[in-house]
Amino acid sequence: MTEDFCHTPFAGFLVTDGLHSGDKRVFFCNSPREIPTMRSAIDESFSQYFPPSKAFSGCGLQVVSMGFERTRAGERYPRREHPADHLFSYTRGRILSSYVIEVLTSGEGSYESEKCQATRLGAGDVYLVFPEVRHRYRPNPEIGWSKWWVEFHGPLADQWMELAGHSPSRPVLSRTNFEPMVEAFENLTEAVGMDQPLRPMLASSNVLQIIARTQTGPTRPAEQQEHVFHVVRKIRHLIHEQVASPQIAWEEMACALGVSYSSLRKNFMQIVGLSPGQYHLSLRQRRGVELLRNSNTSITMIAESLGFESIYYFSRFIKKRTGFSPRALRSLGDHRE
Repeated sequence: MTEDFCHTPFAGFLVTDGLHSGDKRVFFCNSPREIPTMRSAIDESFSQYFPPSKAFSGCGLQVVSMGFERTRAGERYPRREHPADHLFSYTRGRILSSYVIEVLTSGEGSYESEKCQATRLGAGDVYLVFPEVRHRYRPNPEIGWSKWWVEFHGPLADQWMELAGHSPSRPVLSRTNFEPMVEAFENLTEAVGMDQPLRPMLASSNVLQIIARTQTGPTRPAEQQEHVFHVVRKIRHLIHEQVASPQIAWEEMACALGVSYSSLRKNFMQIVGLSPGQYHLSLRQRRGVELLRNSNTSITMIAESLGFESIYYFSRFIKKRTGFSPRALRSLGDHRE
């Protein structure tokens, strides 16, 4: 591998809110770097995508997409088959509104984000994508890679990622025994293929198993760590309650929680990877995009429900953060299966 493979500098970023590529490719299990799964080897790339639903929301964890991908040596990457609302430019990087857990089963690559340096990846390594954190990754073009992924979000996802000790500054986990995690991905594949009403609960429970397999453990004394988690969970709850507020009185919130604002902001940044203000904007964006894609509510009513003074300010907000106008996002939603 050349040095440029890991260290080509970013050139800006693209804010998106969407899903992984839906292409399919044949997967050949012939690499010396292959690590066998606990069941039969996957022999074909696949991906599945799930629009927001009340059934998933009721579980507290929405599975956005999942799949298995094989990129062969010399193959173009990122692939051009990404949906329009999920374009991935390696030069510019990408920002998502969800978590992603990816585990390499073969090959080599690199991962980096605005929170961590470029890190080399090998078979068995796991890397994490955090909401609203610019990131990029790619396989070694001389070797390629294969990997499982799952994309998800929701209040239960927030809590479990916190409890697992994950931080945007430490997104790469070296694994020596990851077969149980791969088995959880295989179980997830079966779960998402089931009929309602079993699918949401089984799929969500399998994602929780995957998160549990990535647990790194707290870096502070248990009592202190639990207090930080409690404060951050409370802040998130309060932000969700005030999602329609254009401004939140952060100093007053900190006072009500018995901490200083600087401490509140620091702890929130360490656990979530965003400032409370950034998280608030991210939540308003996510709610707006979901309503545009999956409801018949007028754009004007959506803007009002999220506390925007006019449709003009709402449209400018959505366009700036996603790259698409509200009407374009609604059109994308109209064509989803």
